[in-house]
Amino acid sequence: MRKQRQMRKRSLLLLLFIAATISSAQVRSPVPVLCYHGFAEDTMGVTGKLTEQYARFEDMLRFLARSGYQSVFPEEMQSLPEAISRPVVITFDDGRKDQLRAAEMMHRYGFKGIFFIIPARIEAESDKSMTPTDLRQLVALGHQIGVHGFAHQSLPSSQEETDASVSTSIERLTSSISGQSSFPNFAYPFGHYDTATYRRTAGVYPFLHTVNPGYWDGVSNLLPRMLITSDNPGDFFKTYVLGSTEFQPVLELVTANGSTADRVEFRSLEPMVIEHAELLSVSADKDGYHYAIHPAAPALHIEGSKVMLNLSGHLQRYYHDTRTVISYALVERRERGKIVYLSPGVMHWVVR
Repeated sequence: MRKQRQMRKRSLLLLLFIAATISSAQVRSPVPVLCYHGFAEDTMGVTGKLTEQYARFEDMLRFLARSGYQSVFPEEMQSLPEAISRPVVITFDDGRKDQLRAAEMMHRYGFKGIFFIIPARIEAESDKSMTPTDLRQLVALGHQIGVHGFAHQSLPSSQEETDASVSTSIERLTSSISGQSSFPNFAYPFGHYDTATYRRTAGVYPFLHTVNPGYWDGVSNLLPRMLITSDNPGDFFKTYVLGSTEFQPVLELVTANGSTADRVEFRSLEPMVIEHAELLSVSADKDGYHYAIHPAAPALHIEGSKVMLNLSGHLQRYYHDTRTVISYALVERRERGKIVYLSPGVMHWVVR
């Protein structure tokens, strides 16, 4: 009898522990995820908008440190100490040589990041791409290596790239790096995925990084990421980081994420005024502007709790005819440039 009481007591304590763990995970704020590419002293003469100035990067590191943010790897979230109340994930795509200086800067500020490498570009000696020696140096500094496809081709358009991404990529990185035995993080080249490539990659990598705008809930295997672009001021990205505490989308996606859909369906969790809704997209619009925000009301239709978005019509109005894929979120702008997300960040393909 006494043994049964002890067993019941242990079971009760275990249930309370599990409940507390779930509760703790639920009350933690969504996580901002940053995505960097190239770096330069000055970006004035640099082609493309994905190159950041080292000075602006250090300014962001100072901001994160002052604001109490601590960098984490996604696989650490489920066992994260309560003392880390403001986690942030910092990532780098393409395995560029100029990221090594950024890695050293992070180390000085006590931050760690995930460096997504293109395995086909790993060379013994290179002026542009990281070498095996560079990768080992990153791991020694406490950073992590992630997989960025194999040859940086769009997975939905290349079966060969998809096959290599889930097999050859890991073999190539394993043979090039000592000190890291597993590769749980994968970043889709160009942010492209569809339902088929999602299933293939999800079977190998626990965490799949997109370029969809928004915040990560700390649980889902698809991670949104904020692309750092030189055509936006630094305060734009700082506002994004601080906005994670207010991320409570009122629209729930019904149409499969990554699918082909001219019209996308959401379920409204509470009444909304579509006149205030806008569509924020990381994909460049007709003016070539990233994180463009355009009125969404003309493309929205409400039927009870069903909210339909005429995505094809919206693209025809604001994007080039060649645009067939878009990463976006429905948002509402508030005072002082604050952006409130009405929906999570998603990606869809559109037949044009």
